[in-house]
Amino acid sequence: LPEWIRKFYVVFRPSVDWDKRWFECFKLYLKFEHRLGYEESCGKIPLALRPPQIAAWFKNRRNPGRMMKVWTPEIGLAWREEWWAYWRSIQPKGRIQNNELVRPESLDWDKLRDKGGVDGFLLVMLTLLWW
Repeated sequence: LPEWIRKFYVVFRPSVDWDKRWFECFKLYLKFEHRLGYEESCGKIPLALRPPQIAAWFKNRRNPGRMMKVWTPEIGLAWREEWWAYWRSIQPKGRIQNNELVRPESLDWDKLRDKGGVDGFLLVMLTLLWW
């Protein structure tokens, strides 16, 4: 693994306490980055509706040791709403129907297909850990 992804591996590495689904998600993420050649900067996830905590983390130079860790119930509730709005905003057309995520047979995933590296799906993975 290249250096940029190894520094996050410690953060992502599933622990025995974590759900088996996280381990599967993590493996799929690594396959995704492998398919893109582990390029550090090969695509950017759209910024629309990005939660402000992501911008704050960018200001901390994307340091894995400075991830969001302190939560109150109020912050957690707001985060949930912001995160889901962000996730919905980056989905392909046709994936959202009546404000719900659906899986139609045919979707155009091109706007997300090459979004690897530090500005791509790494952000989604990190924000899932912040939750």
